[in-house]
Amino acid sequence: MQIIPSNNGWLTGPPTPESVIYGGFAVFTSQGDGKDWDTTVELVVGSDPLLNPWMHLSSTLNHLDDQDQIRDGADRFVPLSMLVAGVTWNTVRAGKVGVIIKPNGHDTWNFNLRLFLAGTDGTFYEGKNQDLITLDQVNTTIIIPFQ
Repeated sequence: MQIIPSNNGWLTGPPTPESVIYGGFAVFTSQGDGKDWDTTVELVVGSDPLLNPWMHLSSTLNHLDDQDQIRDGADRFVPLSMLVAGVTWNTVRAGKVGVIIKPNGHDTWNFNLRLFLAGTDGTFYEGKNQDLITLDQVNTTIIIPFQ
């Protein structure tokens, strides 16, 4: 199933608790201080995202913009890979989202994160929306409760 955002909207209501999540994507929006081209990004979702991930995004994002730079105010849609089959919406809601950057030198990245998930019951839902995240060369990781 391919979901393409439009002005008409493409989100459905929340999935049923037993709906199995089979994919999704993350949207990063830089706010005030963009991500440098040589900083890599990893996003994981799991009961303990760093030790027990269900979904994963690991990319230098080179295919997205100017050698991996995410400029201020720019949106980047990045697909997530499922690492574990059979994870339900109820399970994901009890989990956490982790974002890790690996800067090459100094980089401060201020961004908003939106996480969209697709379920086997036909739903496509914005599962997490977190604004005003700041990561840098000292604080490289943030773990956010899903709910």
